[in-house]
Amino acid sequence: MALASDCFVAQGYGVLSSRFPGNRDSRSRLRTTWIVALRDGEWRILQHHFSGLPEKPPI
Repeated sequence: MALASDCFVAQGYGVLSSRFPGNRDSRSRLRTTWIVALRDGEWRILQHHFSGLPEKPPI
């Protein structure tokens, strides 16, 4: 949804991937909300939110 010609909010799902000691990988699919704006010719994330689930990474 456009907030202005150079700013928008988006919601959807994102995948958060992490690597832990011992080359253990964790991957979580989270609900996300982003506010993105064009600043100095580049799109930048101004604010973001990730859902609280899962409460900890599934290792």
